Amino acid sequence: TTVNNQSWQPTSFSGGSNNQALLNGPDLGQVNNTTSGPRADFRFRVNNPGTYYVWLRGYAKDGVSDSLHVGLNGQLITGGSRVSNFIFDGSQPSWTNRNLDQVRVSFTVTAPGDNTLNLWMREDGLLIDKIILTGDANFTATGLGPAESARVTPSSGNTTPAAITAVNVTNITTSGATITWNTGEIAPNVKIE
Repeated sequence: TTVNNQSWQPTSFSGGSNNQALLNGPDLGQVNNTTSGPRADFRFRVNNPGTYYVWLRGYAKDGVSDSLHVGLNGQLITGGSRVSNFIFDGSQPSWTNRNLDQVRVSFTVTAPGDNTLNLWMREDGLLIDKIILTGDANFTATGLGPAESARVTPSSGNTTPAAITAVNVTNITTSGATITWNTGEIAPNVKIE
């Protein structure tokens, strides 16, 4: 979503695992302490209900572009407020799985099915390169992380690119709107282990 002319946008990033990342920008020094800021959504499917732990690979150029909020299906998750702890020495991306209070970012899914992981802007200027969702409480993300998961479509074995099947526009104001669409596929760079 776009809020006050800011949004999550794909951008070239030489330090990214695919030479790309999502930029929360433009970088204007804005801070948003609620989930009303720009949001990026990633659909994924859970076959095995349980607790999942979130790892984010990001690049923060400084201490005022190093945090975001994380949610599931439109609601903040455990540790999802003020997710931070990215290294911001300007040298390279880093992994985090905790918020500013050192609470681990996690959620529990009680039934198999499709879900949506949400990223909301807290501080603009943050680049997010990769997201890992794992059921392994002992997993530690390093380097570029695991390979990207295969995209999943509703019809098993279908490799045809997904088509937009529905567009919905809500929250229309003079400064923007929320536009959502459905392709029936799972978002890239979301790894479920």
